[in-house]
Amino acid sequence: MRKKKQTRHPFDKWFKQKNFNLVKGKHFKCRVYCMNVQLRNAAAKRNIRLSINVDGNTLHVSNLTLKCRY
Repeated sequence: MRKKKQTRHPFDKWFKQKNFNLVKGKHFKCRVYCMNVQLRNAAAKRNIRLSINVDGNTLHVSNLTLKCRY
């Protein structure tokens, strides 16, 4: 049985949320642009659509695949 590949970031945990913010130095250490690419690649592997807005060292991420719960 193959082991699940370990990732540096908890993408599955993050992608369960509708909206979340990631701050450089707190949630990741790489450049903001690189984290943006990593998020999009990880989401694509899971068939998840994201909207990512960059504000300085903060990424504002919205999971467009999840439905709003009211």
